[in-house]
Amino acid sequence: MSTLALKDSFALPVPPLFSWRDMLSYFFFRLIPGVEVIEGQALRQAVRLPRSSAMIEVKPVPAKKALGVRVFSAREVERDVIAARLRRQFDLDAPMRKVNERLKQHSALGLLVKARPGLRVPGAFDPYLLAMRAILGQQVSVKGATTLTARLVERYGERAAPPNEDGLWPHTLFPAPERLAGETIEGLGMPGKRAATLARLAGFAADGGFSALESDPAPLKTLEALPGIGPWTAHYVGLRALHLRDAFPSSDLGLRYAAGDFSGAVPSAKELEEMSRAWSPYRGHAAIHLWASLHTETQGAKGG
Repeated sequence: MSTLALKDSFALPVPPLFSWRDMLSYFFFRLIPGVEVIEGQALRQAVRLPRSSAMIEVKPVPAKKALGVRVFSAREVERDVIAARLRRQFDLDAPMRKVNERLKQHSALGLLVKARPGLRVPGAFDPYLLAMRAILGQQVSVKGATTLTARLVERYGERAAPPNEDGLWPHTLFPAPERLAGETIEGLGMPGKRAATLARLAGFAADGGFSALESDPAPLKTLEALPGIGPWTAHYVGLRALHLRDAFPSSDLGLRYAAGDFSGAVPSAKELEEMSRAWSPYRGHAAIHLWASLHTETQGAKGG
């Protein structure tokens, strides 16, 4: 297999109140084996682009107050497309001062914000991939979701050419939506209905569904209209893939446990939904702070 050449490198300026450490920590516990790796401070991803695939490395460049980006590919790449996707993945355009001011009005959340003032919403380079992982994370732990995702990648993924560099790199591309659309997905160790949901969601992506969500006036309702996708999945995808800052998966067990730490008892999903209204329009940022406050082994107890 031939190796990929370095096709582009550039610096992506980061704003104040940005923590690469917090961002990398969130991704660390949710890495997709074979598709994403972390080595030192570098996040490396095997990604699909409109006209090709690539290996993308991102790591901090403190002296420039930027993220250094390197792109390895067999073809020329579009920097603007990659930069825009990375800006969304790392939530570089979040109105953090407004977010923090709002959340600090709640005493307990204020303590979490004080501990991590640069914590942003970890997004996704590819909304389709994030949504598929959310389906795999339904009703299971983060660790369980990672195991299922690894099986999906191993069975249906596409071997990726390595870059012409030493180090730890991804070796597989996540299964393309066209590969899984209409497929009878088996052998993952999950309920058949959920496997069927994966295939339907892949078909939705193959038909341009995620691009259409960008201009959809009610994207969460559109997602929930897909069989097998309920409020938790829709809000999780809305938060991390569509950057709907007020999305809030209130039934998430991890969020409920985290909220119980300052409310005195673990709230029901309905009670947490009511509680979260005080954090609007940045309930999604509140969710990230609540997940981050949990012990790493239980972080985001419902997967995703």
